[in-house]
Amino acid sequence: MKENKLQTVGAVAGYILSGGKNTRMEGQKKLFLRYGGETFCQRILHACDCLPAVYLSVDKKDPYQETGLPMVEDRWREIGPIGGIASGLVSCKEDALLVMACDMPMIDPESVQQLLDTYRENTSVILVAEQDGRIHPLFGIYPKHVLPVAMQMIREGDYRMMHLLERAGYRTLELEKHSRALENINSTVEYRTLETGPRPFVFAVSGWKNSGKTTMITRLVPELVRRGYKVAVIKHDGHDFESDVPGTDSYCHQKAGAYGTAVFSDHRFLITKEYQGITERELFAAFPEADIILNEGLKNSPYPKYFCRYPEQPLISAEKLADEFIANADEVRMDRAAIIDTFKAYVLVQKLMDHYECNAFTAPCPDLCSTRRLSEERVTFCLTHSLNIENGIPSACDLDFNSLLTQAILENLSGKSVYMGNANVCSLEDGKLPTIFGDFDDAHIDHLDDKTNLYSIFHATPTRKFDGFEQPLKKYSVDSFAYSGFGATVRYDFMQDEGQEITVCRIDPTGTKMLAAKGTIVASAGYDGKSCGQGLFFRVADNKDLFYKQCEFGCHLTLVYGDYIEDLKKFGKVTGIEIVTA
Repeated sequence: MKENKLQTVGAVAGYILSGGKNTRMEGQKKLFLRYGGETFCQRILHACDCLPAVYLSVDKKDPYQETGLPMVEDRWREIGPIGGIASGLVSCKEDALLVMACDMPMIDPESVQQLLDTYRENTSVILVAEQDGRIHPLFGIYPKHVLPVAMQMIREGDYRMMHLLERAGYRTLELEKHSRALENINSTVEYRTLETGPRPFVFAVSGWKNSGKTTMITRLVPELVRRGYKVAVIKHDGHDFESDVPGTDSYCHQKAGAYGTAVFSDHRFLITKEYQGITERELFAAFPEADIILNEGLKNSPYPKYFCRYPEQPLISAEKLADEFIANADEVRMDRAAIIDTFKAYVLVQKLMDHYECNAFTAPCPDLCSTRRLSEERVTFCLTHSLNIENGIPSACDLDFNSLLTQAILENLSGKSVYMGNANVCSLEDGKLPTIFGDFDDAHIDHLDDKTNLYSIFHATPTRKFDGFEQPLKKYSVDSFAYSGFGATVRYDFMQDEGQEITVCRIDPTGTKMLAAKGTIVASAGYDGKSCGQGLFFRVADNKDLFYKQCEFGCHLTLVYGDYIEDLKKFGKVTGIEIVTA
């Protein structure tokens, strides 16, 4: 065992958190578990050879004497990692602690050295590891000046590590995607599978209730099997479920009080077992032969996933949809028959998307508008776009595939519907708006004392779900796209959201860059405009900077409520897409 001596002020010491009660390890101390011929403790110490000292954080010293490590007893017990870290910052002489969880036997010297080198560039804040977009507070460096923040949180009864990072200030170090340094062992099942070799590829199909998850999986499985893969499916149920079929023998056994039952034949078996706190990772061990494991659910998991939002339901008649649309509106300015005609187009698009298994929609609006076909049929696709988007389906005007991609990214980051439109810089002369497409005029911004750094977005495709897909409908009116009274559209007064922070984005034509900027809604064109003459004004930090950068990306910008700039930067790191901010 490595000999450790207390060091002088200024060094960074290692600090191993020995863990809690180890209930899911059947009482085994994780630190003494063995892997590759060594204990977890020995493996972590080898990774820390570059450190001048390594301490062990313990609740009681007795079980850990054999490690030979200097120990720090918890001053605050049973409050999780924050108590152990605070105890270490109080007791240790060093200026900072490199915190490591004892259940991470794959920590390697390279990752430790990388943390140290990065930390020395800026010692003013906490540095923690990040991988695949997930932050790992229990592999990071905590400087001494974090202690007052930690102690204040303990006094408040707030023991959450992410809150400590946010209140004390932190930055992250991105580890390689395939690094196993952050792999932790939480249960006996995970421990038994530690040396089983490469794990199967895990993919989640997530979404809300009745969003089509099961349908998607039943389409994926036969295709993957056809290609030669062995596939298993694990379904997560957010509620208790009936674990057996009433009337069967095993159901009777269970109701009699058996905590577990098993039924088997020559070719298959079924096990039902009561087990507290099981995770999907523990179930992976039940399918050691699988090449691919599909998870149904787990929308907040770190696995790569497809998110279903499209309602899995029979097509509703145009008449019923139109009547619901009318009933929920604040004001209706067109005939019911004309609204029904528009919904007929929407239902037709639904049928086509179902038939061709599409997950996005766009239409050549300028081409259609330049013919007599829309006037003859007395429909437009504006409402189709609005309804698609508020159901989480990317839907863009003008055959704009770049907008479809942008919408998909923002919808999945935010869980909210988006708004796509023509974006213009509002360069004011003598306090007047320049002549721009649409029905915007000076009256819409007369109430503003500050008319600098304004931008506008306008299109006839707002939605009623800007606050989130699962939130109540926003207030809206119904009016026609065309002056002759056809083409029902959602008319939305953005002044109901005055002061709302927004993010606007667009993928460039090459798919290698994404423009991103944030702003604040300050004015609206209201309900009255026809054609694409409705929309909003928002203020940005520098409208000229945004305009010149937008010229490289295209006319349409996609808008979402909220500030997602940092999320987009992380998205760019993962995908290799350059995020251009303005």
